[in-house]
Amino acid sequence: MESYLDEMQFSAYDLIIIIASEQFSSNHVKLAEAMQRMRKRFYVVWTKLDRDISTSTFPEPQLLQSIQKNIRENLQKAQVRDPPIFLVSCFSPSFHDFLDLRETLRKDIHNIRYRDPLETLSQVCDKCINNKALSLKEDLMFTKHLEAAVSPPYDIADLERSLDTYQKLFGVDNESLRRVAQSTGRPEMSTRALQFQDLIKMDRRLRLMMCFVVNILLRVLGSPWWFGLWDVVTRYFRHQRQKRIIEIVAKNTKTSLRRALEDYTLPPEILCEGSGVPSSGIQAASGSFCIEP
Repeated sequence: MESYLDEMQFSAYDLIIIIASEQFSSNHVKLAEAMQRMRKRFYVVWTKLDRDISTSTFPEPQLLQSIQKNIRENLQKAQVRDPPIFLVSCFSPSFHDFLDLRETLRKDIHNIRYRDPLETLSQVCDKCINNKALSLKEDLMFTKHLEAAVSPPYDIADLERSLDTYQKLFGVDNESLRRVAQSTGRPEMSTRALQFQDLIKMDRRLRLMMCFVVNILLRVLGSPWWFGLWDVVTRYFRHQRQKRIIEIVAKNTKTSLRRALEDYTLPPEILCEGSGVPSSGIQAASGSFCIEP
């Protein structure tokens, strides 16, 4: 079996169909074990069902149930999770599981062609977005800018301006999102940029940092009575708020980018509604998102 697996190079395939008839042998079970070990999606297709029906003394429903039960029991003994099992006859393609097999195969092929590469691309983009967010939070010039800011740490207008700046840096401001929607051929799916009030509602940590008690405390600590002794505390709160806004914008960028990639690359069968745009232009869909670190 090992030599057979090496010879067939199953690692190069995305979907395996194990075909059996008359008997589900130990070799079929070993092959299923190997597919599970390699994390390959596979089906079991039992063929020549017409011959089984014509030669069996059991009623057809009982025979079909018996075949499926036998396959599952053999796989369970080898601790193989239940794969899709289809009982088919090439002489009667409109009966039994032939139509289910065709539909399942169609969906899986679409997923293999589109979903898996899309997931890989999304992971690469997510990593770039994370690096950009980390760079913004750790950049020395960024930190100096915060420390030298003349606006008080409880100034909401300053945080709103920061949100606008970060969204432009990540390419998820209103204008960038509008261009992305147009490039995907679906301008009606355009989304608006985050507003500061959205952040307060959606993020508990930021809401706590902006609560009335914290703002009053920062006003008191920022008073000249303290001769700047509490500047470290006020700078810390300013930093934490700014960093949290960066994290939220980065997360929103990932969501927006994935939505744009799906709109641009997935066909109507997967999206449930077609965009009419070919899948060759992923760069155009992601071009408005600034994800370089």
